Amino acid sequence: QWSATQYRELIQSYYASKPADVSAVMCFGNHDQSRLVTRVGEQEARAIAVLQCTLPGVPTMYYGEEIGMHDVNIPSNLRKDGFAENAAMGSRDAERTPMQWTTGLQAGFTTAESSWLPIADDYAERNVATESKDIHSFLSLYKSLLSMRSHYEVLRTGTVTFHDAKTDILHYTVSNGSDAISILINFSPERQSVRPPQAATILLSSLLDVSEQPTSDNYELRPSEAVVFLHEREKERYGE
Repeated sequence: QWSATQYRELIQSYYASKPADVSAVMCFGNHDQSRLVTRVGEQEARAIAVLQCTLPGVPTMYYGEEIGMHDVNIPSNLRKDGFAENAAMGSRDAERTPMQWTTGLQAGFTTAESSWLPIADDYAERNVATESKDIHSFLSLYKSLLSMRSHYEVLRTGTVTFHDAKTDILHYTVSNGSDAISILINFSPERQSVRPPQAATILLSSLLDVSEQPTSDNYELRPSEAVVFLHEREKERYGE
């Protein structure tokens, strides 16, 4: 369920139950459940990408998440999942279709006349080659997130603290004692006014279109938007 409260409780419970010497694994999709875009929506899946790449641990993506692939309706005569008829979850082929690489034949997955499962109808727009040229695409978002994670050590080695916020807002800070980065995610279908960290700079929005920095104590999050804020002291440390 797309709920700030449920995500907070799930993540806190996971960290609390994990042995201290074991790295957390941040994985929100796999081959046994519908793809993120199908389960929660496109903008919501982008917000989850931010969540996944800013929480302490190892971000683990299921193939295709990085380009926003969705479930594909598979006719019964083309299904491959051997457990489809008996498993409670039904056929899992919808989330197992071939990776979409290009606009070419079979989305660049194979040179054969047909692939092992049908390709999504929108593969010509949703593929690695096309999204590589779009600065606002899912792929550009994941590239930006992983680059940010590589640049800011605190995102790899810090600890997470959750803050009280509005019901539909997930607000947490990742810090390591000297550095801190805060993330705010709007789980509401409406715009929400939030208070960012004092004198903070926006590093990234899940929509990849923020061109201006906060000019007051309030910032308006758009529906299902996630925003990453760099605290003032870290700006000096990293030469921002």
